[in-house]
Amino acid sequence: MHVKYHVSFYSFPRPNENPGLALLHMVFHREHNRLAKSLQAINTHWDDEKLFQEARRINIAQHQHCTSLEYVPIIVGYDMAARHKLLPQQNGYFMGYNESRNPSILNEFSTAAFRMGHSSIPDTLQLLDPHYKLLSSVPMVSTFHNVTSLISPGPADPLLRGLLGSVMLPTDLRLADSIMNELFQKTNLPHSGQDLFALNLARGRDHGLAPYVKYVFYCGVGEVKDFSDLRSLMSIRAVAALRQAYRHVHDIDLYVGGLAENHLPGATVGPTFACIITLQFKITKTSDRFWYESLGSGFTYSQLQSIRTITLSSVVCKNMDEKNPKVPVNAYQVPNEKR
Repeated sequence: MHVKYHVSFYSFPRPNENPGLALLHMVFHREHNRLAKSLQAINTHWDDEKLFQEARRINIAQHQHCTSLEYVPIIVGYDMAARHKLLPQQNGYFMGYNESRNPSILNEFSTAAFRMGHSSIPDTLQLLDPHYKLLSSVPMVSTFHNVTSLISPGPADPLLRGLLGSVMLPTDLRLADSIMNELFQKTNLPHSGQDLFALNLARGRDHGLAPYVKYVFYCGVGEVKDFSDLRSLMSIRAVAALRQAYRHVHDIDLYVGGLAENHLPGATVGPTFACIITLQFKITKTSDRFWYESLGSGFTYSQLQSIRTITLSSVVCKNMDEKNPKVPVNAYQVPNEKR
């Protein structure tokens, strides 16, 4: 039987924005195919459509689990994630589904708060050997919408190790030159690049986002009436920069103010962005009838418990080209020989 469960990402423009992003998509595409092959071996009577849909369902559940288990706590902090019940349960089913809740994505989340990751984008992509030693680095500006290196065997593993072994840049007002001045710059055409910071500001204004100080108040972080009130939320240097850029404190864009805030303990964002991101993930979890931990997901209890053993590192490890690769236990921590 010719199994038609293979899927490809090369024809889609968005995942191909840069090789790092494309590679993460590729890992989960490979995981889908790996699951389909395993399911076919166990259920020889299933047709192609059944194999595809069941592999897809498991893959989505694994992605949801990795996101809520590892990613969300790093962004908003473990305490906030736990307080708002965003962490996966260790046993039982999630009973918090709310059929009357609007599952839409918050404008403030998509247009400002979740763009915080742009400040973490580096100027180069690192390629690391199996011992996580530097092989080479590639300028980010040369990789925009150019993932041809991933089509041939070889580069995937070094780049994956580069993503796992590189220290993330902090979330702040500084963006790397590769996206601040050279975004989508055309080859052999200097100064043709765009400014992602400016694009984010324009997008927020086009979407009609309220001023930053409104969200500070809404989130219960405090009340800001003057630039001096910002000193409890961000560094003196950040306050000075905002005072120079804006005529009045009520003019500060949400994207800018959120990036400028001091981070919460154990988080990569400040209290205002953490508030918005937490609210969005809570909405997503409680409004999804098919959330992987809910009864509506259709997983048996033993299947759900198996999904709860998955981590991003385990997914990456199973889908690298190298046999028996070395992958850090926590994909979000830089590899350490002692761990």
